[in-house]
Amino acid sequence: MKLHRKSVLSFFHGCGTQAPDQEGILLKKGACNTTYQRRWFILRGNLFYLEHQADRTPLGLILLENSQGEPCCKAKAPQAFTIWTPGLGGMGEPAHKLAAENQKS
Repeated sequence: MKLHRKSVLSFFHGCGTQAPDQEGILLKKGACNTTYQRRWFILRGNLFYLEHQADRTPLGLILLENSQGEPCCKAKAPQAFTIWTPGLGGMGEPAHKLAAENQKS
């Protein structure tokens, strides 16, 4: 699924008055850069991620509707998990690999 940046920004800023369900640091493994990068995540129905907590523009959005999550047993990070999103990561490839820095994150 292709999302337009302007739509994501509009949706993100439209949720600005709503308190997040959860927020904090997660490590995100990119498709091109296969090392984990620290990102600030905000859960408001869907999962937005920013480079830094103070940023006002998200780097991206993970749509959680009809998504599935599962722990990554083979991951080097013990608190790693994968979010499978319909329409992304076809052919059985995971769409989003994330990890917490510790069990409290």
